[in-house]
Amino acid sequence: MNAALQQSNPFGKPFKSTVVNNTNMQLYQFNTVPRGRVAEPFSSVVSGENMEFEIINSNFEQDGTFVEEHPNPDAAKNIIYMNDGTGNASPNTGFFFVFKQGRLQFSNFNFSQPIENRVTDIDITNVNDNDVWVSEINENGNLIAEWEKVPSTESIVYTSIDKDVRKVFSVQTRDEDRISIRFSDGKFGNVPKGLFRVWTRVSNGLEYTITPQEIRAKTISYRYTANSQVNKDSQYDITFTFDLFDTIRNSASRETDEDIKTRAPRVYYTQNRMTNGEDYNSLPLSVGQNIIKLKSVNRVYSGQSPYFNNADPTSRFSSTVTFGDDGLLYQEFYNSERLETFPTTKTPQQIINTQIEPLLKLRNLNLFYNSVNPSLSLPGYKWVFVSGLHSSSSGYFVDDLGNNISFLPSDPSPKNIVSTGAYLRITSPSNETIWVTITNLSNGGLFDNNVGPITIDEYIESDWTVDAVIPAFRQILTQSENEAILAQIINSNTFGIRYDVIRQEWIIIDELNLGQENSPFSYANQG
Repeated sequence: MNAALQQSNPFGKPFKSTVVNNTNMQLYQFNTVPRGRVAEPFSSVVSGENMEFEIINSNFEQDGTFVEEHPNPDAAKNIIYMNDGTGNASPNTGFFFVFKQGRLQFSNFNFSQPIENRVTDIDITNVNDNDVWVSEINENGNLIAEWEKVPSTESIVYTSIDKDVRKVFSVQTRDEDRISIRFSDGKFGNVPKGLFRVWTRVSNGLEYTITPQEIRAKTISYRYTANSQVNKDSQYDITFTFDLFDTIRNSASRETDEDIKTRAPRVYYTQNRMTNGEDYNSLPLSVGQNIIKLKSVNRVYSGQSPYFNNADPTSRFSSTVTFGDDGLLYQEFYNSERLETFPTTKTPQQIINTQIEPLLKLRNLNLFYNSVNPSLSLPGYKWVFVSGLHSSSSGYFVDDLGNNISFLPSDPSPKNIVSTGAYLRITSPSNETIWVTITNLSNGGLFDNNVGPITIDEYIESDWTVDAVIPAFRQILTQSENEAILAQIINSNTFGIRYDVIRQEWIIIDELNLGQENSPFSYANQG
């Protein structure tokens, strides 16, 4: 590791450090080769859908907040080390990368003439306006200066940024999550002139939950220049294999026009400060769609002693710890709904985007799918281990004669439903039974070139037997499914949709075959 780090900051002498909640955080920089990628891409299957992610070049503030460095192909790559003092087995001790969903890309512009209040359109859809950077560059693409982004709740003229910082810009959101870059007027900020590069990250704009099982045994590589005297200036590759240890629930879907009309005036009223009850009810809404409803109550008064104990034994306003010697774990079914009043100003496609798709993407719908769909039997194929780490393994399945079993869409059922995202029930030689998830399936499950075509989210050695499968549940509509629903809405039909487990398709249910509203779940009315 030290051979890849910069000579000035070997392990133990960090480039930067801080302590947050008794956890020591340290930043180390690699001696990476210039002109490299600004972010390292990888992909993973989340909620049955293949999504693109990136390991970003991260840093942290003194309060422990992680931030992404301004994109610069010549900048050294960073890695973060954390130690919470509870031993190496702790999930909060070790080396860490920060990742984001999406892909980073750039657009170059040549501003030959200085123009006041210049507005430059970036005609790329699905841009995440939180991840926008403007770089002033030379003819070789080298970074000259970083321009600072004005907060979205502030004007580019009247801003909280230091008055000595004159290289500023603001981001304006347009239709389909396109953006425009607005520069200053020359009085309150510089007018751009020369070559500029605008970096943007394109995200999927979906709401989902990432579990540790969905990001396992991923790898990235950095090319670095050796810092030792023996092999000085020689170039090598360092490869990292990483896992996700905690569930992530911070994704947010794009805001609708109605959401923006409701939230924007309230957030603007706060002027980025929280001094009264209304501010506490409004400003947190600026973080995104994750906050559905918020209520703040004033519980202190001016002049109240800081030594007064505010603990609330009813647990309404403060945390409490409750002890007991019995408990009950139960399952409860409930209906989720979104209402659209007709006539409406929304287009049929907007109704699908804002009403139907959010219901399909609910995490609880995935749990419900697994609870009501019985597993399908498999003939007892045996697992052959090829490689693996502590939290995942790759390999393939064979029958009793040792023949490699394929899992192709053209294979007979249920082999054709064994795919990425499916759950398998496997049993050890000692009769221990667990469920595992297929995180990747390539080459139809056929072993080739010493690479395990099937990756599962547990470390499983050879001779375990698979006897059941629950098919993957796809919570995103395909184009053909979207068009079928669109036709029903345009024709003002009463209809429903169902998920065909075998065909793995969303299918229209016509009005005559719909069950009674609020009736218990049943396969009797499925089109």
